Amino acid sequence: SRIMNPKHQAFEFLKHIPISDLVSHKGAVIEVTADQSIEHCLDLLKEKRITSVPVWSRKQQKYIGVFSVMDILVYVSFASYFKSGCNENVPEQDFERLTNLSQPIEALVGMHDESASFQVTKHTATLLSAVEAFSWGLHRLLVVGDDGTAIKILTQSDVVAYLVSLADKFPSIMNSSLQSLGIGNQPVVTAKTSMTALEAYRIMTNSNTTALAVLDDNGIIRANLSASDLRGVHRESLKHVLHPVLDFLSFVYAGNVPTPVVVTKDTSILQAMKMMCEYRIHRIWVVEETPEGQKIVGVMTLTDAVHVFCPWHNWASPKHLFRLDKRARMDKKQMILPRN
Repeated sequence: SRIMNPKHQAFEFLKHIPISDLVSHKGAVIEVTADQSIEHCLDLLKEKRITSVPVWSRKQQKYIGVFSVMDILVYVSFASYFKSGCNENVPEQDFERLTNLSQPIEALVGMHDESASFQVTKHTATLLSAVEAFSWGLHRLLVVGDDGTAIKILTQSDVVAYLVSLADKFPSIMNSSLQSLGIGNQPVVTAKTSMTALEAYRIMTNSNTTALAVLDDNGIIRANLSASDLRGVHRESLKHVLHPVLDFLSFVYAGNVPTPVVVTKDTSILQAMKMMCEYRIHRIWVVEETPEGQKIVGVMTLTDAVHVFCPWHNWASPKHLFRLDKRARMDKKQMILPRN
């Protein structure tokens, strides 16, 4: 009989697993209402250790979008810049006033393109279909029941953790090195330790990424700055983004700046995926050892990890998803998601 390609074996296996298997253990969908403050929502993201939350409008009686760390990233990076007439050096007192965290969260929904819409799938969809969606670069899926009611949220992290639990089903894939899989070769977005956190966040926003590596003058990685580090920021503490990036991180983590999580090109994808799950991170830096220290040569993201299981990846939205767009009319029954 014909020997099946290892990746095809994985596809055959994944297409028989329903998404419901991955989300059955998760709690109810955490949500906020459109009139709650940005500050409240940031506290919630930090408390629940999540990066996004659906926003429910009492007036419209439907979800109007998702608030994510990417929205607050864009807002913190550029609200003061545009409100001050494109002044790059806004004084601290003006920065706090112009970057108003007490306003309703609905003002930020859709600040970043991905948050302006949901991608929705049925609970009966397969894990393979989720792999397709996340390989396309999507970060989360709203899983709905047969009646269209929101049930759970499935994330890239959920899928990667599940794939790790199935590692013995795909040994030839999981034992492959990052280099052999072509992972870790793309350019890395970085900031220097001499920059302020705000400058670094502006680089992050302009690069449309959620994290960057912080390097010293010798190009050695010293820290990781993420949009998630903005969770829990308050009006009184927001001014710290105007300080050097390492000082900002020291404030966020009470003096204990986390050591960057790194791998090498020889690391197996299974080991890298396990580390991403253990540290609850969305990317991991690929480094090489030098006499000066660890120099970055690439990065591996959750999208990269999922992509390994979906080589027919393309940039067209998967057909099993439908889009719930904040800016589109929502008069079709299947496009209006009732609350639980």
